[in-house]
Amino acid sequence: MAPVDPNITLLKIIFEIISAFGTVGLTLGYPNVASSFGTVLSPASKVILGITMLMGRHRGLLASMKDQEVIEYSAVNVLARRREELILQFDRSREARESIVQGLDSSSDVVIERF
Repeated sequence: MAPVDPNITLLKIIFEIISAFGTVGLTLGYPNVASSFGTVLSPASKVILGITMLMGRHRGLLASMKDQEVIEYSAVNVLARRREELILQFDRSREARESIVQGLDSSSDVVIERF
């Protein structure tokens, strides 16, 4: 079975698709046509190339959204852990102050002099 147009080869189609996905704008061209190879393609092929360009342009969008979810979740954990540490530190310092105050109350003969 012979192709309809011998100037449209599989190599040119693959090159156009990779170029569209990379959104680099390269084309191999078409003989006796001043515009790009995409102008001689059917409307359905042009739509597929356009969708491929959009997919290539936003190829990192889904991965970055997954990273944001992980970062947001880990930030919540870090903040919760930090809050627990601060509460524990506050409780320990309060207990230390209370023990100092109790020690001062029990020994009434402590004299504090100013130097």
